[in-house]
Amino acid sequence: MNRLELADAYELMKKGVVFGFLVLILGVLFGMGAIFSPVGFAVWLAALGLATVYPQYLIWRSFKIIHRNFQHSEYKYATYLLFFGMVAVPIVMTGAAVYILSLIASQTAAPPPGGDPALQLLLTFVGWLLGLVYAVFWYKVWSALEEDSGESLFAGVAWVGVLSAFLSFWPLVSGILGIVFLILLYFASDRAEKSLERLYLSNQCGADKAQATQ
Repeated sequence: MNRLELADAYELMKKGVVFGFLVLILGVLFGMGAIFSPVGFAVWLAALGLATVYPQYLIWRSFKIIHRNFQHSEYKYATYLLFFGMVAVPIVMTGAAVYILSLIASQTAAPPPGGDPALQLLLTFVGWLLGLVYAVFWYKVWSALEEDSGESLFAGVAWVGVLSAFLSFWPLVSGILGIVFLILLYFASDRAEKSLERLYLSNQCGADKAQATQ
């Protein structure tokens, strides 16, 4: 286990959280104005998709380092999911923006989402279930990281992530929990990074003293 390398991984995770939080705040602020214009909404949607790439990239790099040091399968699959999200999210959101612009250009009204209410309810439930499964996977990832890092705050990250997914039917509650999740993740990463740096410096001092006495 390379302690300095792992400290760098937690530093990358912190940066990813900070940039992710900025994307969230700016996305909400600009989105409030964009919803009044279909063209503005399409541009906002594409820009938001592209803006998510960098935070995901930082956390992807973080988990690449963590997996290299601990070799747990949870970390390996986390890197796969993060890479997929890094590629898929901007493509899907840009595609949705292009679709909206094409409807505007052809002056065609967009079909009502979901159509049949029963189908819409089914799709909502399936989306909620998939989100919950995704959150349970990340619960396992954060729990493994709590065990490997010795940082108990990662347990809070794990539980808040699941709770946010479970309560996603209530967007306001889920959104608040999402912010709590990011705050907890930042402090958990920060404490894990500082703990590793202190341990590394302590070992270095011990090695220097041992060398001096020889």
